[in-house]
Amino acid sequence: MISILSRNKKFCFDLIIGNNLKKNSCKNYIKRNNFSKYNNTIMSGNNESKLIGALDIGTSSIRFIIFDEKAKQICSDQLVLESSYPKPGWVEQDPNEMYKTTVKVMKNSLDKLKQNGNYKHTIDAIGITNQRETIVVWDKETSQPLHPAIVWNDIRTIDTVSQLTETISEMNNNNIDDD
Repeated sequence: MISILSRNKKFCFDLIIGNNLKKNSCKNYIKRNNFSKYNNTIMSGNNESKLIGALDIGTSSIRFIIFDEKAKQICSDQLVLESSYPKPGWVEQDPNEMYKTTVKVMKNSLDKLKQNGNYKHTIDAIGITNQRETIVVWDKETSQPLHPAIVWNDIRTIDTVSQLTETISEMNNNNIDDD
């Protein structure tokens, strides 16, 4: 879960499905996960220059880029995201590693922002793109993954999908009226 407190609306982004954050928990989450040194950057209420963050959680890497008001890239960080191939056609990733890598690239980018002397700027919004077809099943009570993430290009269910497609097609053909 990555929680970012917006200056304007004070809401959280919850990137890991299954964690139900309450709005008041954002500040506590940031403090618990050592984001506290970034509070002025992330949660500032001043009218300094505004920045936009872009979080790209891809199949082979995760990166976080910070842009200024004119869409000029200010700083970024990118780290490799490992995949495993337990059987031919199977592709998996460690959800906990995805989370840790996401946090690390965001912290690294914020560190670079401060090193560049941009500590008076604020991040006004964060855009997120992710692996939309990758699936993770989480334990509701512990928020821990029950299995490695099954990545979008995994083909272990191709036979099941083909059977379902055929069944649905047959059902649709049987329900067509020939008026």
